[in-house]
Amino acid sequence: TGFENGRPVLSESSYELSVNLDTSVKADFILPLQDIRCGNGSVYVRRQKKLEDGVPFVFYYKNRFLLRQPYRYANETLLLLRSSDPQKSDIEIPKSERKDLHILGKVIAIKSNVL
Repeated sequence: TGFENGRPVLSESSYELSVNLDTSVKADFILPLQDIRCGNGSVYVRRQKKLEDGVPFVFYYKNRFLLRQPYRYANETLLLLRSSDPQKSDIEIPKSERKDLHILGKVIAIKSNVL
């Protein structure tokens, strides 16, 4: 799991290409929540590079997956990645460090394995 030539390279155990969810959900891939340290279940992701403020996205940054809501500040010179989990701190990424941030896509659905 990592990046090669600017594209994500996921181990086969890290994602599923088949999406068995309601047909109205259009996802490109599924990432297990364990891979992004968010519990058990799966996150359904549609590839999208254009960020939307406050909308959950999956990122790859500093060798780990992140499920965060982006917010752009100060004429887009600062990107804030906010977790919906209050236990996790926000991540501030200045424009100079954005080359290390890979946007995998927009979260379409989350399926939890918690009963």
